[in-house]
Amino acid sequence: MNMNKDEERKVNEAFAEGSENFTEAKLTEVLKDSDTAHEKAEKHLGKFFEEFKLLWQLLCDYKSGEYSNVPWKFIAAVGFAVFYLINPFDVIPDVIPVVGYLDDASVFGLVLAAFKSDIEAYKKWKNGRIPTAKMQEPLPIIPEPDKNCNPYRLPADYPAPREILKVHFPKKADQLCFSGGWGYDQKTATIVKQFDPEVNPTEHFDGVSLEYVFIQKRIWEELEFARPEGERFFGMEENTAKQSVVMENGIPYDVIEVAVTAYPEKDWNELKADWESHNGYADNPAGKEKHKEWNQRCQISFTEEFWFDIRDFY
Repeated sequence: MNMNKDEERKVNEAFAEGSENFTEAKLTEVLKDSDTAHEKAEKHLGKFFEEFKLLWQLLCDYKSGEYSNVPWKFIAAVGFAVFYLINPFDVIPDVIPVVGYLDDASVFGLVLAAFKSDIEAYKKWKNGRIPTAKMQEPLPIIPEPDKNCNPYRLPADYPAPREILKVHFPKKADQLCFSGGWGYDQKTATIVKQFDPEVNPTEHFDGVSLEYVFIQKRIWEELEFARPEGERFFGMEENTAKQSVVMENGIPYDVIEVAVTAYPEKDWNELKADWESHNGYADNPAGKEKHKEWNQRCQISFTEEFWFDIRDFY
């Protein structure tokens, strides 16, 4: 529904007043409602959904202290826009007839238009660093890695799994009840927490399924989130090669060996563009075969172990 000038004026006035009165306490409240925010954003924001994810990450980085070079006015505007998205009826009750898709998008449009320079500054900061409390050099890309070794491991001072995974995968937060390390060996084993405070004790606990959720997320951290734009990997796939339970000092460990394949960002984009521009080579078997060979040349692969401390549910 299109808004008339009077309705648009009301939304602008409410947005300005809401941003001015937005507080740190309200920001904490908003960030606790991650699932609702993401679900409504995906449903209502349309072309602004990617911008929403960026701004949500900004709020998380600001709240954790990772990113502070930003005026509170900007944080308040973003926080209020998310608060409005979650429950517009609590924010602007006198314009209920026009609340809906266009209004959600219009509020985010106000933020994007008013704070372009602040958004670009955050993008530059985010793309130029690894998301840890300390600045680091970008992880190197090894052109021809040993297929039986993972050269893409996370650095030793990368944030702990529980700290970072719930930021990057908010919709899976209830499946990320882990402590310990990233599980590269026994010393850094990932502890699967059956009795974690966030686990619902009335629901069936499937520790093995949680292990495989973690495996996928660690691979994404290694190949995408921990890397600057242009040096990421896409098209990741993982397949279990071997699994065994190992007892060490009376503690059971589930050790899962996983074969991983992926494509460097540049190659992935070129392969995708080629495939789409030729309609999947539907009528060109020879072209399809050449594309397949090109695909195989670009693919990187490695095998890695994941160590899980399973004493809670073994």
